[in-house]
Amino acid sequence: MVGQVFDRPANNFKVLDVQRGQGVRDVVAMAAVVFCLLLTLLWAIYIPNRQVELDYQLESARKTIQELQLEHAALLMQESRLTSPARLDGMAEQLGFQPILLNQVRFVDAPGLTPPPAARMAFNSSRTPVENR
Repeated sequence: MVGQVFDRPANNFKVLDVQRGQGVRDVVAMAAVVFCLLLTLLWAIYIPNRQVELDYQLESARKTIQELQLEHAALLMQESRLTSPARLDGMAEQLGFQPILLNQVRFVDAPGLTPPPAARMAFNSSRTPVENR
């Protein structure tokens, strides 16, 4: 049979066109799906956990505010007790103070305390002017 001519091509070994990229694409697609699933699960765990943590912090802050408001009210009561006129009058008597009589009070005349206009003008002229900003 050597040297015989055949009309048709020899198809002894069928060669299949293998697309190697298709297998890689499948692996990448599967990895992307798994990654997205893991990311979604992580997010589903993180959000409620963070919410519980923030609720705890909020309750702690509310409790602190309530305690501070109670302390503030107690301090206001103590201040009003310490500055009451009856208590101050009693302490003044113990220290030997005399009660104030309004007819003995002298009011100071304010114009007598201010310098004369010439001195005020001299003082004002010695100051450097402030530039407009």
